[in-house]
This record gives sequence, C-alpha cells and structure tokens, in this order.
Amino acid sequence: MSAARRFQMEYDRIPATSVLHWFRCDRPGQARGVPDILPALPRYAEVGRVKRVITPYREAVL
Repeated sequence: MSAARRFQMEYDRIPATSVLHWFRCDRPGQARGVPDILPALPRYAEVGRVKRVITPYREAVL
C-alpha cells in the first residue's frame, strides 16, 4: 500500500448545529470550554520530537 493511500481518509461533513460541545462551565454565559487534554499537548509534542531523533538510530541498530 502506498504512503499516499495509507493516509487518505474518507469523512462525512456534519453541520456545526448537529455537534454537541461538551465542556465544564467555569463562568456564567460561557460558550466554549478548554479541552481536558490541553495540559498534556506539550508533552505529546515532546514525545514526537524524541521519536524523530531516536528513530534513525534505532533503525541503524536493528
């Protein structure tokens, strides 16, 4: 399977009026919230950078 085919995705467009945005309300009148995963996002980026550095060395050893 080619790389282009592997990353090709099919999706269905869903109108915004049909989507429920679930969040913890911190103040009156709040329309949007902060995702619970937000504090962890910098760590995921760090893991990605480490993987990019380590992968060539790992492949050379194997």
